[in-house]
Amino acid sequence: KKLNQLNDERKKTEDTIVSEIEKQINENPDLTVKRVLVLSGENWHHGVIGIIASRIVERFGKPCFIITEEGEFSRGSVRSFGNFSVYECLAYCSDLLEKYGGHLGAGGFSLKTEKIDLFKEKIEQYSKEFFEEMPVFSIEVDKLLLPDDLKIENVEGLSLLEPFGEGNRQPLFVILSAVVTSVDSISNGAH
Repeated sequence: KKLNQLNDERKKTEDTIVSEIEKQINENPDLTVKRVLVLSGENWHHGVIGIIASRIVERFGKPCFIITEEGEFSRGSVRSFGNFSVYECLAYCSDLLEKYGGHLGAGGFSLKTEKIDLFKEKIEQYSKEFFEEMPVFSIEVDKLLLPDDLKIENVEGLSLLEPFGEGNRQPLFVILSAVVTSVDSISNGAH
């Protein structure tokens, strides 16, 4: 019961931050033209900004830095894909950072809040200097589904592959040229 309560709180926190990000983008659509997205806000919960960065990467197809401004200092989380190395980018910006760490696809950092604008400029500079063309976000699917594949027994058969998690990700399927004609929500719109 407690875990469910905490999970619900996390979801609400994420939704609040995503709403603030959507507002920033709606007010300044040029943000999405940048090669790399760098978004910041005051007192965003640092425990969820990595999850949010992943969601923004999927939505806009660009590496994403999310920064929470916490007074004099700020913390950030980064998600990327392809050959855009989070660690190498952070190392390039290290003169502006208090500390940083990570690897190819993800990382974290801290910096003085007053340096955020310089940090944004340096990230854009890094992306232009090292990437003539930015990597293209893509999703690798496990199987192309045809209409005849859409059977209850096939869905039930996926349970043989469980449990899913690190090292055994959930399979991903694609149906080409499908058109969603309607959506029915359940759980008061949560699903």
